[in-house]
Amino acid sequence: MGNNPQKPQVIYTFKAYDKDGDNRISRKEFIEFFEDSWKAAFMILGDTANKTRFNQQTINTAKLNGWAQQNIPNLNHQIENIFSQLDRNKKGFIDYLTFQSWVKSSNMHSIFANFDNIKIEVPIDFYQLEKNTQ
Repeated sequence: MGNNPQKPQVIYTFKAYDKDGDNRISRKEFIEFFEDSWKAAFMILGDTANKTRFNQQTINTAKLNGWAQQNIPNLNHQIENIFSQLDRNKKGFIDYLTFQSWVKSSNMHSIFANFDNIKIEVPIDFYQLEKNTQ
């Protein structure tokens, strides 16, 4: 397997963040990726909750999505802090090596949305996927 079996997952993750394909992740791209993952987690949570609550009152997905939308500034504040730590030279972007180091050393690999006994996990990188599917 070699010294770095997850390298392709890190490359794919980097490309997913790097929307404009310039081989670096801007602050905007970094934040947008997290926002999109956040919104997806709560959209899936609402759909899943309504499908599993057969005879009970369904949850208002518009309210749930509204709550998620209202909390994006809180999410962005946390993501800004992470980006600032990664962008040590203050150039406004993260290169591949910095990103790779962060993905491999971080404990944060997913965004979670919870309601009742339902827990939705949306990955923010592909690094752990191989480990979780074996």
